[in-house]
Amino acid sequence: SNASQITLKSGATLTNFPANTPAFKAILSGNKTISAGVDTKIQFDSEVFDTDNAYDPSSNYRFTVPSGKGGKYYVTLSVHTSVDGSGDNDEIIVAPFVNGAMANIGAISRRFSSSSNRTVSTSGILTLSAGDYVEAMVYNTGGTTIYKTESWATTAFSIYKLIGA
Repeated sequence: SNASQITLKSGATLTNFPANTPAFKAILSGNKTISAGVDTKIQFDSEVFDTDNAYDPSSNYRFTVPSGKGGKYYVTLSVHTSVDGSGDNDEIIVAPFVNGAMANIGAISRRFSSSSNRTVSTSGILTLSAGDYVEAMVYNTGGTTIYKTESWATTAFSIYKLIGA
């Protein structure tokens, strides 16, 4: 739990745990169709949690590092998609962008056969400064729908600050 003190079996106590904050997780409230051939920001419009109100789910769909909260952050982006069935070898590329440029953790891509569903994910550690912003981007070579969720896959975007970073 989020206890500020833990008592060990020996009777000793541990206290003053740093928090992995700021942190947020956002998901889609519904399916989204994205156009082919352009970088598209995924509009994660439903927050699961947001410890510092650092993610905007209503207008710019980005996480902005709060003042005084720079450091190392763990970023995860998972996108569940379905191609339109018009052809083989459509490709989906997902990546976090920092301040408008692809992040140094890189992008993950996956090729599809016609009429198939796939989940494409990427994650890694970024060094961010106060005021930096992170957005979830997707690029596809064919018509694609991003699905909110299925029984085995969820489209989600999350970030948390690493302890001591």
